Amino acid sequence: MRIFKQSGAFLLLFLVALGQLGAHAQWNPTNPVISSEKKTNGVEVHQKGGILQIEVDAPDVLHVTYSPNDPSEFHPTDGVVVRRGWPAASFDTTSDEKTVIVSTARLKVVIERESGSIHFEDAAGKQLTTEAYRSLKPVEVNGERAFHAESFFAIYGSHEALYGLGQHQAGV
Repeated sequence: MRIFKQSGAFLLLFLVALGQLGAHAQWNPTNPVISSEKKTNGVEVHQKGGILQIEVDAPDVLHVTYSPNDPSEFHPTDGVVVRRGWPAASFDTTSDEKTVIVSTARLKVVIERESGSIHFEDAAGKQLTTEAYRSLKPVEVNGERAFHAESFFAIYGSHEALYGLGQHQAGV
């Protein structure tokens, strides 16, 4: 009986190891910041893989968009309802060799230059959530040019809400 238990344990370890041969680790390349520019209503950050725009619509409302480096490939009004005419909101930007920071009276957004990760914090510096990765890849769907968009938020256990990501398309 003891030989069967040892053989079973060995067989289980062997099968796990064999399964790992076909498994590939998922690794997302960094998306470093190339430059940033303060605009009248926010900041525009040029990254290796695209253009990140953070529009300050209110001290506690940010409109974050990410588009391809070639603006002619992006049509921001295609099927999207966008509120225009937000009242001006006060904000500051600072930048150093490691980060680009956008601050309002209620929020702070820290963009890491090396990785492109975005950390959202309250005014006291308490972390709300982090967007660790984003990408846009050109694809063709039903004969139309489009983009496969990917974003990873570390939102588990958070009480924050993100809107406009298309996660509730079934009306649930």
